[in-house]
Amino acid sequence: MYKDIARYVPERKKWYIFDGKRWVADIGGLKAMELAKELCDALIVYTAGIKDESRRDAFLKFCKQWNQRRFRETYLKE
Repeated sequence: MYKDIARYVPERKKWYIFDGKRWVADIGGLKAMELAKELCDALIVYTAGIKDESRRDAFLKFCKQWNQRRFRETYLKE
């Protein structure tokens, strides 16, 4: 979703954010974390439209995990 905005460079073990002109290091991963939270919010909105109750419940369970900061931190580190 965010490949034009954020990219992870494994050789440098850092996230880089495109500022409109160039790619700059995301010091502390703050922007990457903000984008991960934004994705979580979008997934929760998407969940409301799922008709199948069992699928919706499973997806919502995932979203609840994703909403926890430590879960997002782990995901971003990996």
